[in-house]
Amino acid sequence: MISIRRRPSRSAEHDREITLRRRRVRLRKLAQAAALGAELRSLSSVLGLAQVGAGEFLKLQSSHERVAMPSPGDRTDDGEIEQRIAIEIAARKARMGRVDRIRESS
Repeated sequence: MISIRRRPSRSAEHDREITLRRRRVRLRKLAQAAALGAELRSLSSVLGLAQVGAGEFLKLQSSHERVAMPSPGDRTDDGEIEQRIAIEIAARKARMGRVDRIRESS
């Protein structure tokens, strides 16, 4: 006859203790994941990422639609944007004009 080695019997108290330890580990991992998720959301909002909720994002991904995401401080109209571009072009021309004068005088 073949003898089968049995595991030593554990008490019910020991089983409860193991179960509680496993639950604590799971809860600790969930708390860490929640903290990391909150930090990720915070950092992504600073960078202007993740502006769309998870459900809406998944809908966009499934339908392959492209949506222009607004930047965090984007409250400008087209006229203001054109004005900023014109100012930058004028500043660039002024810098280049100064460079040309320096080059001609040398």
